[in-house]
Amino acid sequence: KHTNTIFIIDEASMISDAVLESKMYVNGSLLDDLIFYIDSGKNCKIIFVGDTAQLPPVNLDVSPALNPEVLSLHYNKNVIHLELDEVMRQEANSGILSNATELRQILKSHFFDTYSFNIKGFKDIVRLQDGYEIQDAIQDAFSNYGIEETAFIVRSNKRANQYNDQIRSKILSRESEIATGDFMM
Repeated sequence: KHTNTIFIIDEASMISDAVLESKMYVNGSLLDDLIFYIDSGKNCKIIFVGDTAQLPPVNLDVSPALNPEVLSLHYNKNVIHLELDEVMRQEANSGILSNATELRQILKSHFFDTYSFNIKGFKDIVRLQDGYEIQDAIQDAFSNYGIEETAFIVRSNKRANQYNDQIRSKILSRESEIATGDFMM
């Protein structure tokens, strides 16, 4: 067992506390197993790193590993909560940054029934609807900026998977299976 160890868990927004009817998790869920494992050591600590504005685990409204109340009440943990609020990877006049910042504030206030993205007047946002228009724009972005610098936002994980499958087959001429040289996120 570990002693005086700090465990840093990145992308913690994806860690679920949902109990599954599976023998995969000894204590019921991934978060339960993680906490149990760390508690089995001596004087060990855990740091969860993640973005509360990212999608929570499937079928959950919030990310339990990033929720101080869940960690405190359900796992009896003394929680110190810190939030980084300076965006480092976007240009200052970015439409993506502007919308993400506004959306994050709305999510915190819990009043998001009427929210819509502000997409006009930003050079880094293009709204595409027609399938051919989308394919052309993706090909242009890959050619002009590279695959690593191209991103697009979709409504759901299901739609993201559909887009990924189409991009792999129609634009990159690749098989549906992950292969050597593929980028992972």
